[in-house]
Amino acid sequence: AVGKVAAIGFRLKKWVSFHGMSFNVCNDLMGFQTIVPCGLVGEPVATLKMVLGDKCPEMEQVRERLLSHFSEVCNRQIERYAAEGEMPEILREVMTDV
Repeated sequence: AVGKVAAIGFRLKKWVSFHGMSFNVCNDLMGFQTIVPCGLVGEPVATLKMVLGDKCPEMEQVRERLLSHFSEVCNRQIERYAAEGEMPEILREVMTDV
């Protein structure tokens, strides 16, 4: 086994749900060397590039394919928003521990 290349997460805080996923394509894993991913002892964090080598597609190809399949499986149209500027107030309130 090469290691764990993806993860999903879910969190509830102040009646708001946060959910997301990560998929390591070709990123630097230097900071993840001491992590035991999801309690999988002996399974390091890995990337798609580590699994596929030179056959690994470019990040943009992976992104487009992932979004396309996600949209199809969930029967939802994907809308894209720029991740620039200020955080919406509702998120700022939820992310702040009171």
